[in-house]
Amino acid sequence: MDKPYMEKEIAIMEGAIALLRSGIHPYQLKVSDIADAAEIGKGTVYQYFSTKEEVIGRSVLYNLEKETNAMLETLTTTSGFRHRLDLVLDQIQRNLRDPLSPFHVLSSAKEYGAIIKKCMPGDGSFAHEMDRFHQVVDLVVQEGLKEGIVDAQDDRMYCQTVIKSALFAWGHNLIRLAVEGNEDVLSDRSSIYKMVERAFKI
Repeated sequence: MDKPYMEKEIAIMEGAIALLRSGIHPYQLKVSDIADAAEIGKGTVYQYFSTKEEVIGRSVLYNLEKETNAMLETLTTTSGFRHRLDLVLDQIQRNLRDPLSPFHVLSSAKEYGAIIKKCMPGDGSFAHEMDRFHQVVDLVVQEGLKEGIVDAQDDRMYCQTVIKSALFAWGHNLIRLAVEGNEDVLSDRSSIYKMVERAFKI
């Protein structure tokens, strides 16, 4: 959950994030590696975290928090349904190679997505970040309501499902292109727009 962090706590989490982003599998990550990356002693890590798993879980949550904060701030300063939808699609595309991006963590699109989730603390923090992702989706839906694109009679769950399905379909399409070696090809978003339009019966 959003909370103030100590300077060394941030250094530890940033160190873990850097190592995971470099391609090190969570199972292979060692506390000593994290300490080296954070440029602190191994004992200092245990002053803030009880286990390696806690470091991983808290680090991923910290990264999700930062990413979501940035997206919420961007969306609240822009208007237009298509514009807001494109901003979220852009974010997913920019973070395609980041295994700790909200898309990869929330969808378990990466090989060890489920493993990372197992490291999450059981204090509701992950559920809180999921709720904040729903806020991102809500901000897109709100513009659709203003423009008459989204029917006011549609309930929130349906609207959320439509937008999330579009976002994850886009993300998985990008992954497919990357696997095929076509990552540099500008992927056509027309199918995503059509999917949303049909779902909302525009």
